[in-house]
Amino acid sequence: MSLDGVYIVARWIHFSALYLMFGISIYVECLTPGAFRPVSRARTRLLLHGCTVAACAGAGVLLCLQAGQMGNGWPDAFDPSTWLAVLDTSFGRVWRWQLGLSGLAFLCVLTGPGRQRHGILPVLSALMLLCMAFVGHAASHKGYVNVIAGFNQAVHLFSGAYWMGCLIPLFWTMAYLKTAHRQDVIRTHIRFSNIGHFAVIAVVVSGLVNIGLV
Repeated sequence: MSLDGVYIVARWIHFSALYLMFGISIYVECLTPGAFRPVSRARTRLLLHGCTVAACAGAGVLLCLQAGQMGNGWPDAFDPSTWLAVLDTSFGRVWRWQLGLSGLAFLCVLTGPGRQRHGILPVLSALMLLCMAFVGHAASHKGYVNVIAGFNQAVHLFSGAYWMGCLIPLFWTMAYLKTAHRQDVIRTHIRFSNIGHFAVIAVVVSGLVNIGLV
């Protein structure tokens, strides 16, 4: 497969992992009532950790692939000196944060105490997602248009990640509707739905703005 083809696949995997990491952590830690939260955590823990590891690995892989694209193909994708050169570009200055946040998320999953991990992962996933708003086509503009494009892309990413990332834990927790947790599940789903209406509108509107800017 060509370098560009691998980059497209790697970027899709990275975005998917970030979306799920953000959505699951927000659904469990922000939408789920306290009494049901331990059950929801246990149900989604393996997927959340897997997505976190995939997002962290993806950040490193995308740096290598970006180096290959900016350089002379596959040889530069494996050249540390080219990686350092890429980190000095506008992309690289944002990606330094992505790599640092990814490292913290990885350590949090591996070694962090449970209570701290539960509170930190939603914040880290949000910051990692925010970094993606300032690379790619959204960062290709100049002046005030660049600020508008970055803000709009952030809205697009957060609203999309909320809607799509929360769907899996939502479906999984439906299994508890016939248990003693029924009221907590219903309350969680109502909270998701109330915000979800605005998230869908935000995805559509910000997507149209992106089209106009591009």
